[in-house]
Amino acid sequence: MTLLSICIPTYNRPEQVKNLYKTFLSRALQEYGSQIDIIVCDNSDDEKACLNQSILGSKVHYHKNKANIGFYGNIIQCTKLADGQFIWIISDDDIILWDGFQSLMDYLSHASNECIDCIMLPYRNDDFNKNEILNDQHEWGVEKDTNLLTLLNAVRYSYNHAPFCLFSTAVIRLDKKRLDWAANEFRDNVMIQIPLFLCMLKPESKLRFLDEIIIQYAADYHIQVQLLAFYKDMKDILLFIRKEYGVDVKEALDLLYNKVLSLLLSHRVGICNYKNADTQRWPILAGLPQHLHIKTIILALLVAMPRILMKIPYLFYLSIHYAYASREISIKKVITNYNTLYHSISIKNKEYR
Repeated sequence: MTLLSICIPTYNRPEQVKNLYKTFLSRALQEYGSQIDIIVCDNSDDEKACLNQSILGSKVHYHKNKANIGFYGNIIQCTKLADGQFIWIISDDDIILWDGFQSLMDYLSHASNECIDCIMLPYRNDDFNKNEILNDQHEWGVEKDTNLLTLLNAVRYSYNHAPFCLFSTAVIRLDKKRLDWAANEFRDNVMIQIPLFLCMLKPESKLRFLDEIIIQYAADYHIQVQLLAFYKDMKDILLFIRKEYGVDVKEALDLLYNKVLSLLLSHRVGICNYKNADTQRWPILAGLPQHLHIKTIILALLVAMPRILMKIPYLFYLSIHYAYASREISIKKVITNYNTLYHSISIKNKEYR
């Protein structure tokens, strides 16, 4: 049994697969080949699948699905094929920072011996706020060494509405005992990795936050996730966490709703483009009566406004948020952030028009 299974679900993205192989996978196999196995599960059309297979070579365990089984099915398939002590699912366009990966591999042997079941990986976004470190113990408000139940309770007072929202931010000790149950219970859930990972862990499972940043997330403009489906699926998962672990998720549900409103606003000002978001604006706003808080009401009012009226107020809101996150609260910093955001949106609008 290898120490770590690195799993990559993909669909019709040979250029991203090629870049990931050149920048990370080939080197990982060369330097850690005896400790890792790499599994690619491919939903691609036949032509692109052939390209992927030729790019990856014989050392990568390549699996072409007989039909497109969707994101949900591909995550499940990756897990079924994994055989390491630990599993790490990464996206085909993630930028893996080599120093961070080395720190992970150095730590995994210790984790294996010390019965640590989950390693949380810090990351940065390749977007406006590139210097903000996310998914570390400071963002969660917990100790570096903690347990699952403590982390789940932290959703009440952190900016996170649930752990594992980004599947590559955690390495989990592989346990397939409840795989079929999770697959059936959360069928077609766009956030299937959350219950899947939770079912591999116990409330007392030991968690460790690494110090080294491992992932630089690529910022996508076009995002296939539909916000209404994301909201409903995440709500189901939070209710599962309440039932399974006895965790109070009321504040987490409020954070989730605020997050969806913020994402919808980002779509409306042109920062990104969510699939079918314009038609889902009013169905999303219908959930407001369940989350009547001052910040939520302000966000909802911005969502309800015509696009031309809400753009400037929302960009100032984001500018203040980013200044606060970087601990540089000043009028000069807020104005600089606003100008940078406005310029970035103008470039995106020209590029994707």
